[in-house]
Formats: sequence, structure tokens, C-alpha cells
Amino acid sequence: MDTHPPLYWPIALVALLAVSGCSRTHYREAADDQVYDILTEKTDTAGQDVPRLDITPDPSSRLFDPTDPDCPPLPPDDPTAQQYMDCVYGMRGSNRWSQLGEVDYYENPAWAELLDGADRSSDGSEPVISDLTLVDAVELSLVHSRDYQTQLENLYLAALNLTYERYRFDLRPTGILGEPSTELFHEHQPDDSTGLALGPTTLGMSRLLPTGAQFAAELANNTLWLFSGPSGSGTATTVAYSLVQPLLGGAGREVVLEDLTQAERNVVYAVRDFARFRKQFFVNTITGGQVAGLQRFLRGFEFLADAGETPSVGFFPLLLRVQQLRNVATIVRTLEFLVEEMRAHGASPLDIARLESSLAYYRSSLSGSMRRFEDRMDQYKVQLGLPPDMEMSLDDSLLEPFQFVDPALVDVEDRLRMFGRDLRQLQIPGEPGQFLALLVTLGQLSGLSAEALTLVASDLRQLDAILPDRLARFDDEGKRQLSELIDQERIGFAEVRASFETTVGRLKSAQDQLAGQEVAADAQQDAADAVERLRSDLLAAIRRASVTQIIVRAELIPIEPVELAMNDAVQIALTARLDMMNRRGSVMDARRRLEVVADALEGTLDLVAEGQINTPALETNGKPFGLRARDSQFRVGLRFTTPLDRRAERNDFRASQIDYQRARRGYVAAEDMLRIEVRQNVRTLEELSHAFVQARRRVQFSARELDLAETQAGISQRGLSLTTALRGLNRAQDQLIEDWLDYETTRLNLFRDIGTMEIDTNGFWDDPFYRKMIEQDD
Repeated sequence: MDTHPPLYWPIALVALLAVSGCSRTHYREAADDQVYDILTEKTDTAGQDVPRLDITPDPSSRLFDPTDPDCPPLPPDDPTAQQYMDCVYGMRGSNRWSQLGEVDYYENPAWAELLDGADRSSDGSEPVISDLTLVDAVELSLVHSRDYQTQLENLYLAALNLTYERYRFDLRPTGILGEPSTELFHEHQPDDSTGLALGPTTLGMSRLLPTGAQFAAELANNTLWLFSGPSGSGTATTVAYSLVQPLLGGAGREVVLEDLTQAERNVVYAVRDFARFRKQFFVNTITGGQVAGLQRFLRGFEFLADAGETPSVGFFPLLLRVQQLRNVATIVRTLEFLVEEMRAHGASPLDIARLESSLAYYRSSLSGSMRRFEDRMDQYKVQLGLPPDMEMSLDDSLLEPFQFVDPALVDVEDRLRMFGRDLRQLQIPGEPGQFLALLVTLGQLSGLSAEALTLVASDLRQLDAILPDRLARFDDEGKRQLSELIDQERIGFAEVRASFETTVGRLKSAQDQLAGQEVAADAQQDAADAVERLRSDLLAAIRRASVTQIIVRAELIPIEPVELAMNDAVQIALTARLDMMNRRGSVMDARRRLEVVADALEGTLDLVAEGQINTPALETNGKPFGLRARDSQFRVGLRFTTPLDRRAERNDFRASQIDYQRARRGYVAAEDMLRIEVRQNVRTLEELSHAFVQARRRVQFSARELDLAETQAGISQRGLSLTTALRGLNRAQDQLIEDWLDYETTRLNLFRDIGTMEIDTNGFWDDPFYRKMIEQDD
């Protein structure tokens, strides 16, 4: 026996060292490289532009983990459960846990400092987002949203599964007996021999071919060094190979390649699902996943559920609540002044009681509405991925079209009412020169009033510019009604301006008369009454101008027109919707599965070629590569298994046939539901367009009702008339913005559901209305 160690022992040593494998970082980075290459390939194949594929959150995100991704420290633990890591079932736990280190946080501790666009609270400890725009909301949600991160990870996992299915057809370091391996033992027999045994050591490779053929080859070796007794060494080597080609069951590319084919298709589906999710994510950020009021009865039939587990509130519904709060606050302020004025003018206790009752109701309503708004704001912060206790306010510039009365008019009206309050509290007889001072103040208010009236005139000019296009959208009766309404307001506003000029003239005349002289004590009450009349006339002009402005601004509010026929919308949706593409693919998947299951009904007939090339036995050989034919063996032939026990396979085959028919029916049902959704959206959009016009009219007529209640109702009926008119105007204004939001929500849903909504790299729909927001934000 050869006493020299074999020359190939370094190979075994390398195999032994390789047992520990590569580092965690190597495996992670290798997986990422493969997955991102696949996703880049599939996004191109599917024709979808996905701007971000990396599943590592942005460093400024709450979701970002700043610790080592391959060996993170221990997170905060439950104290009670912690004891079972230290000691479990009376046994001391692992020291490994204490070596990993600990952190005291779950979310990224630096996210607050890195929050883009945030200010700081007064003590500098918390981030504050002031005037959050819709653009800001979308940008923040893309960085911090847990739902978005989860969907991105789902896309990654689909591609990760594909990497293994592709690997199955690569040349693999796996032989007949498994992965390369070795054993190294010290062997001792008392009073006999002592030795070192290396083996069996195996190095092999295998490959699966698309025909189903499985090829494997392997080198195996056993080596023994004896240090006592009959000293020396021995070695035995085997080169084995196997080639199995199925001829019946398990044969054919349709069977062998099925898992790989399905995995490839699944990644395409996942890319489309994620692209579809981005559309839904944009819509949810804006609308909260809401549907228009006229759609809600069919909500249970939607076959595509909204993605996401967090609260879904939406930017638009929050703006609706902001406007509702403003409307209620306006009513409260108006009622407070009216109660004072009616008391001052000697209104009946019943009238005053009615107003005070309404005032108490709206104060309570304002408090409850504020609480509900704050609750929804907290939920919206969570929807964006931010903590609910973070301070945030909304940019309400989108509400400007629904600001029916300009703040300048509101300010002048409030000043005139406050002036009236001060005038009623005037001491008579009073200080010298006080009436001249009052007239000077009233003159200043008249100047502010003149500026406010120019705003109403400007609104009328804007309406004149769009009126021809607006009239073209109505039938003859609608044109007549709108023309009469606007003509009446033009005439009414001209009368207001004429009356205002007369009042200003009277005011200047009174100032001139009082210049350089005092009002006698016995004439001061008459002077106070004259000032009150001037104030009342100015206030009446502002109130009447406000009515005109409400009517005009209600007409100025635009809605985005949609020129899309119902049948065209349905046909576009059938071809362009990503989820319908995936559903068509799933029917084909079911058909392929039927073929794969049917293959299992056959018996197995394999062509087998295998053999071993060996050295002499371990005890008689010292040459590791002394392979000899006479010590080897070769086999070639057929291996057959009868298909007699196929009950389970039979049942699987019958079930797959049923699954395929169900898939066909499911797709037809999906098409039908798609038609329902799209047709419903088109009808609802048309209905909401008409409803919006009627809501406009309701606001306009409610404004006139309020004007009539203030100017024509008798003092005994004024309280009831004003309360009724204010309530009606409040409801009409709320309904108008609700109809606008319903219309825009339905428009978003329609273009999402027909598949033509294109989301850009900023997460925004490439639509003129929303592009304008981005331009304004920039």
C-alpha cells in the first residue's frame, strides 16, 4: 500500500472550508442583482414604467432601517417573553442574543430630521407640516406608506421565486448524492490501529434539460491514513454518472417547463399588478378610495378590492370637511350679529329665541364637525405613513373656487357690523368730535367697500368670458334660465353700485357739514340715527353684492369635461386594463395546468443510462486516479412503472378540468363586471354633471332667498326667515362641493378602470388638471 498521501487532498480541504458557505451580504446582494435584472426585463416586456424597483426604503423614510441589514441588532422585546430567550425549560439560553446588540426603536430614528418640507414645533422637538398640498401628500406617501412598500416587496418576491425556477435549468453543483460534501474523522481501535479517514468526499454537478432529461455526474473518494498498526494509506475513487430521459409521464416540454413558464408569467402579472396598484394608490391618496354617492349601491360588486390595510381617507374628503367647517363658522358668525341687531331693533322675543336656538345648534355642530375633522386628519396622516400625533395642516387653495364670498367682502361686512355694535353702545351726549370721528371711520369703511365691490365686478367679467361656452352646453330652456339669472344679477349689481355711490355721496356731505363744528347735545341722537342709516345702507350694499358674488362664483366653478362614449370606454377597458390582461393570462394558466395534470395519468417509461468508473478497493489501492474498467460498471435500459394506481391522479385531472371551466366563466364574469363598472361610471359621470348644474342653481337661489329674507321679511318674521334661508344656503353650498368631489372621484375612477390613467415618476396622473397642480407646486 502506498504510504504517500494522495495529491488531491487539497481539493477535499477546499470542500471542507466551503461548508460555511458565502457571507449573508453576498447572498443578499446576489439575490438583489438577479431580481432587479429580472424586474427591469419584465417591466420592459410588460410595457410598464415602474420608477422604483429597489425595495430598500429611502433613508428619509420612517420605514428605513439604518442598521446592518444582514445582521440587525435585536429590536425592543416584550419583557415577559424576553425571559424565554434567557432561560427556556430550565436550560440557559444562547449567548448569541447578547452578542447581537440592541436598539430601542422600530422606525427610523432619523426620519423626523430628514422629513422633506417640514418645519419644527415651537420647542424644536417635533416636525410640523404646514399647508400640505396634494402634491406633497403624494410625495410623502411614496416615501412613507407601508402599503406602497408592501406592494413593492410583493413584486420583488415574485421575481425572487423566478430566480430559483431559472436556476433549476442551470448547471448546478449537485451530484447524484447531493451537494459537494466530505467527512474527516480520527479513527482509533484500542491495541490495534489509529488513523485519519477522509470521506466520502463528493464533487458533482447536475442539469435538468427542457426535455425532462436529468443528467448528473459525481466524483466520490474515500481516503484513509493509518498512523499505527499496519501504517500506510488507501484511497478509492468513483466517477458516477446518470442520465434519465422520461418517455411517457414527466416527458415533454409542456410538463418540464411548466413551473418556469408560470414563474415567468407571474412576474409579468406582478409588474402589472404593481402598475395597477400605483393608479389605485394615487386615487386613494386623493379620494380615500371613495366612490360617488350614486355608485355606492353597486360597491359590493367590485371584483378588484382596494389595496391597503391602513385607513383610507383622501385629500379631497378632508377639503370637503374644511369647507363645511367654514360654512358652519360663517353661519355662526352671521347669527351672532343678527341676534345683536334684532335685539337692538326691538324684535320680538320669539324671533330672537328662534335665532338663538339656531345659533346654539350651529355652535354645537361646529364643535362636532371640528372633532370629526381632527379624527380624519389623524387617519390621513397614518394613510400617508406618518404618525397621527404629528402636527399638520392642509393647503386649501383647491377650495378657492368654492369661496363663494371673497374674504374682502366678509371683512368689510364684519367691520360694518362691529361698527354698528360700537354705535349702539355710544354714550349720548358724548365727547366732542365723536360724530366726525365716526363719519371718518365710516368713510374708511366705504373705501374698503368700494374695493370689495370691484372684486364682484371682476367676477362678473370672468363670467362674461366663459358664458358663451357655458351656454353652448345647455338646451334652449337651460340657456334661457341661465341668461335670465345672469342678466338679473348684472342689473341688480348695477343698482347696488348706484345705491352705494349715493350713500358715499351722503357720507361725504355729512362729513363736510360736521367739519369744524360740534353736534349739539339735543341733536346727537338724530346724528347717531343718521350715521346708523349710512352704516345700514353700506352694509346692505355689501350684503347684496355678496349675493351677486355667490351667484356668479357658483357659475364660475369648473368641472373637467369628459368626452367619452360609453361603448368606447368599455372597449378601451377590455383591452387596456392591466388586471384584465392578467385575468386572460390566468385562464391560459388553468388550461396549461390541465395538460400537466393529465400527464400524471400516464405510466412512467424512462430511458436510463448510468454507470460508475472505479479504482480498486480502498484496502488495495493508493492511486486516487487509478480508474480501471474491470472495476467499473455500466447500465443502459428502460424503467417502467404501470399506471394502475391512478385514483388520486384521476381526481386531480377531473378537478383541473373543472378549474379550467371555472377560470373561463370567471373571466367572462370579470368582463361583465368590468362593463358594469365602466358603464356605471360613465352614467354616473353624466348624472353628476347634471346634478352639479342643479347644485349650482340651488346655491344661487338659496343666496337670493337669503337676500329676500334680509330685505323683505317683516320684523316679526325675520328671525324665522333668516334661519331658514341660512340653513338652506349652508346645505346648498355643502351639496355643491360634494357633487364636485363626487364628479372628480368618478372621473378618476373611470380613467383608472378603463386603464388609460398613466402615472408618472412623481406618482401623479398625467392629466391637465393634476399637471397644473405640479406646476403650481414647483
